Amino acid sequence: MAPAPPTARFILVAFAHLASTMAMIAPAIVNGFPLVYDDTGIHIHGAFTLDVAPERPIFYSLLIAALQPWAAWGLWPVVLAQGLFATFILSATYRHIRGPKVTAGVVGLAAALTPLTALPWLASQITPDIFAPILVLALFLLACGEDTLSGRTRAGLFALAVLSMALHFSHLFLGVALMLMALAARGFGNSRLSLKLPLAAVAAAIVGAGAVNFALTRDAFPGRGEPIFVLSRLVQDGIVHRFLQETCPSPDYRLCAFRDTLPKTADQFLWADTRALDRMGGWSPQGIDEAGRIIAETVVLYPGIHLRVAAAAIWRQFLGIRTGEGLSPNFGSTRSYLETYLPAGVAAFENSLQQQGRLDFLTLNLVHIPAGVVGQIFLVLALTFARDTAGRGLTTLFDFVAAGLVANAIICGILLNPNDRYQSRMIWLVALAVALAIVGGPRLSGPRGRQADTSKNMPVK
Repeated sequence: MAPAPPTARFILVAFAHLASTMAMIAPAIVNGFPLVYDDTGIHIHGAFTLDVAPERPIFYSLLIAALQPWAAWGLWPVVLAQGLFATFILSATYRHIRGPKVTAGVVGLAAALTPLTALPWLASQITPDIFAPILVLALFLLACGEDTLSGRTRAGLFALAVLSMALHFSHLFLGVALMLMALAARGFGNSRLSLKLPLAAVAAAIVGAGAVNFALTRDAFPGRGEPIFVLSRLVQDGIVHRFLQETCPSPDYRLCAFRDTLPKTADQFLWADTRALDRMGGWSPQGIDEAGRIIAETVVLYPGIHLRVAAAAIWRQFLGIRTGEGLSPNFGSTRSYLETYLPAGVAAFENSLQQQGRLDFLTLNLVHIPAGVVGQIFLVLALTFARDTAGRGLTTLFDFVAAGLVANAIICGILLNPNDRYQSRMIWLVALAVALAIVGGPRLSGPRGRQADTSKNMPVK
């Protein structure tokens, strides 16, 4: 069959990417409004005020602000942009693994991932969660895609990786962890990885975050509030209670006033019963300093307990792949911020399926959880038994996905607090790897139509 003329091919590719993007934001369309989380209102507030909150970076708010020329559309430009980013990363990954003919490939991936994974639910939320798995793929492609992806695509991947790391503290830690793992792989002889661009992206995210924060606050920092999050987990695990019982009374710790009345859970300590946190100084430099000192003291005093509870937290986080955590109705703060900054969207927000409690995540997880478990089993088997036959590109993708899942569980389990939303945002990467392993043969040509060397992808006989 003769190849399609350039104009017709452009139309086909554009239609395929548009169809994929619509699939990525289908939950928001069905809901009647972008999905919101507890943090959504603060992100909206930051977009209009440029207030830098110590508990979360300003950059997702800046993303919302950058799309405000289309403010008449409310928050829809944000989910549309996230859908486009997801489609772009799917297309680039398919092109790297399976070749340049991505028209049917990107549509097929979207058709498979939309019902089976949380990917479209992530793209449909006004939160930065979608960017954690995008970061894993972007760093993978920057490390491996020099001979398969065009310069423009790689430039886009670089920008997307930097943006993804800037949007959330855990994403920056994830990028650093992946690069440390990749450097270790290079040290053990994996010379296929080209790490100049990925390492440059990590450095650019750190420097850029500090520069933007300095411009807004006159204080250069990539992030400030992490010790408070770690302390909240130690409150939940009982370590802080034991420390205060053994240390107080002490003028060094304002938290001593609550040694017998600490909240039971991390979320209560941070967001509900905040009297103890407020007494400590809250998210101020004084509160962050006291949190850091308590963490350091308890590590010295109870190293064994720290290791035990950290391991348990990592395991709980790794197993937490339920879709929809935190997407319940009645977000009073979000409605208040919408009334203040985007009043035209309040009616649609109130009439959405989410706010009426009509999103059925129980049924959805009857599909998503088994698909995630089966995918992880497939991933382990592929990494164990099929490394020599899967092809280098696919095997390296398996490595990055596995490293991303493990690193994410460690970072979120230890530095934050185990929540299903943190690991469920990553689990669709497994389904993507499985789909690419099933579909088609090895890559046949590079980005400009030249014949690629497929001998590297053939098993040694």
